[in-house]
Amino acid sequence: MKIIVPTDFSDCSKIAIRFAEGFARQLQAELILLHVLPNVGPTIARQPSDHFKQELLEWAEKQFSALEAEITADGFTLSHQIAHGAGVEKVVESFVQEHAIDMVIMGSRGASGLKKVLLGSNTVDVINHCSVPVVVVPDHAISTPITHLLYASDLKNLGEEAEALVPYARLLQATIKIIHVPPMEYKEHIDTEKLLLTQRQKTNYQAIEIELLEGEDVATTIEQYAAASHGEILAMFTHQTSFLEQLFRHSITREIVWHNQIPLLVINTQE
Repeated sequence: MKIIVPTDFSDCSKIAIRFAEGFARQLQAELILLHVLPNVGPTIARQPSDHFKQELLEWAEKQFSALEAEITADGFTLSHQIAHGAGVEKVVESFVQEHAIDMVIMGSRGASGLKKVLLGSNTVDVINHCSVPVVVVPDHAISTPITHLLYASDLKNLGEEAEALVPYARLLQATIKIIHVPPMEYKEHIDTEKLLLTQRQKTNYQAIEIELLEGEDVATTIEQYAAASHGEILAMFTHQTSFLEQLFRHSITREIVWHNQIPLLVINTQE
């Protein structure tokens, strides 16, 4: 597996790199750090910009040297690349295609980083343009081995989404934990044993669990469950955006509950 981590050498992106280290080690993957330099045209005086470009390249190489000196690449391979272009999302997708990348891991700034992922930021541009899964690491994330993939589902696309998650669960040797918050009047009509048996048979993967949660508000219930550390990573799909947006639209209490400890695995299902 090949993973890239776009980095601007900020503290936020370094946290994403720390997370990616553990992830790559767990998967025995190839980890590539990617820095994007903007296209530089002629200066105002219409003099060639080669000198400025060279300065940017030298600065980036120094940053990479310092960064890689702090990384112990045992159990995975580590390298770095410098790309040029306008629009990080376009450069990242181009790199993904040219180098057969399997996954992108990137950081998200600020105490409301996960909210920004869903409601508008540079990160969502990468997600929308990226043809491979993106792991978004909030700036207060705690890097631990992934043993559970937490998946909040409305059950509408459970079959295809479970099949999409299983390859990553296999690589991580992790359990897929499906959680659903049904309306109270429908809870007794949901046959969880049948759902579980169906998904295990369809995916040929036994490490799948399902739990129905009780709560009047879906967002609050899922947030509280996730914050209680029942999963090290939360999986979502892009066609679920309107569903997941509910999780980040509300009060400051939810900002505290989701104080950026849970990375997001986002799988783009849009055509």
